[in-house]
Amino acid sequence: MIIGYKACKPRKALNVIQNVFLTRPSVAYERIVSEGRAHSDPRQLSALSEFDRLWSGILEHHAEGEEAQPELEEKQTFWSSLFARKPEEKSKRSPVRGVFLYGDGGCGKTFLMDLVYEQMPVKEKRRIHFHGFMLEVHERLHKQRQATGEVDVAKVAQTIVDEGARLFCFDEMNPTDIGDAVILKMLFQGLIDNGAILVTTGKLPPDEVYKNGYRRDLFVPCIELMKQVCVVHNMGSDLNYRVSFRTEADNYLFPVTETTDAEIDKKIAVLSNGNPLGSAEIMVQNRKVVISKCSLEHKVADFDFLDLADQNVGAAYFYALASNFETVVIRNIPILQAENRHWGKRFLTLLDVLYDHKVKTICSAEAAPLEVIEKNLLRQSIDQEYRLEDITTRLSDMSSLVYQECSYRKPIPKAA
Repeated sequence: MIIGYKACKPRKALNVIQNVFLTRPSVAYERIVSEGRAHSDPRQLSALSEFDRLWSGILEHHAEGEEAQPELEEKQTFWSSLFARKPEEKSKRSPVRGVFLYGDGGCGKTFLMDLVYEQMPVKEKRRIHFHGFMLEVHERLHKQRQATGEVDVAKVAQTIVDEGARLFCFDEMNPTDIGDAVILKMLFQGLIDNGAILVTTGKLPPDEVYKNGYRRDLFVPCIELMKQVCVVHNMGSDLNYRVSFRTEADNYLFPVTETTDAEIDKKIAVLSNGNPLGSAEIMVQNRKVVISKCSLEHKVADFDFLDLADQNVGAAYFYALASNFETVVIRNIPILQAENRHWGKRFLTLLDVLYDHKVKTICSAEAAPLEVIEKNLLRQSIDQEYRLEDITTRLSDMSSLVYQECSYRKPIPKAA
């Protein structure tokens, strides 16, 4: 049942709905707490005040969804028409500011974003991991270049909005290369100028994003734009829910021994109904890539850590894995040290992608989840904003029963 809804043309205003099951984010949060599905956290409640503001703003400023009526044209003399100013085109920008939510890993940013996304009273909305969105944008730009011989980031942004998204929720905004940094300002500017509202989460405040990145000066205008169109809110929490209130599952085995390998083999046999794994091809950005040990039928793949962390692969490859497999086996995770920190950066991207789509993991490692990074490397990664400590908390959370009971969320490709 939908009430209080007026149809509107898609490029003029948000398509706002008020469903009887949708409530303010803070009310939905209180309901979850009362049902025992979450612990009440004052830092999360503080962040929810900003999301309540956003929720109210969408209803207040976009509920009508009607085009502005043109003023009656006045009769003009030759002289008055000559000196009259031309009316300026009405801006499509939303008067509602979005939210830039940041805080340490495990404080509940993604949990709040998912809750808020479900409650936001707007039909035209998208929730996507930042890495996934940038892959989509690069693919659109590639196809645009093939078709026209040039790229127009603003046009791509307009097309994305026109396809039916006015509220964008980006999880873990973290540009890692100059290609993303260069186009982000133009991309976000295009989204905003076409009426989009942005919500994003991250581990760092805007002024520290891409802090030590190559040619960071090219990214600074994007930072200033985000501070202009979003309210920046610090979760300010030192409580890590990924390592608290959790019950161990039996899918993270350490140290690596013949026994742990045999145990993983048994788990794979259950998943594949006793059928041996073979090789298969999957598509990665229009290229066929062979996965040597997998079953597409049973949606399980078996990798050695170095197959994933020490190869020339990145987010596009990891999204292809998340699209084809509901369980990913990662064997022989070492203790990461300074000399192989590049493994850690790639491994963290993999875990972020798998986590976002609730892909189940079965791991064997040299140490427990919170001990797989050598202390010196951990200090370096924090100083240099690599944030490799998130590897430990991701592994910890993904080895819990709570995570293992989550429903798989298949990545949904968007038409370019």
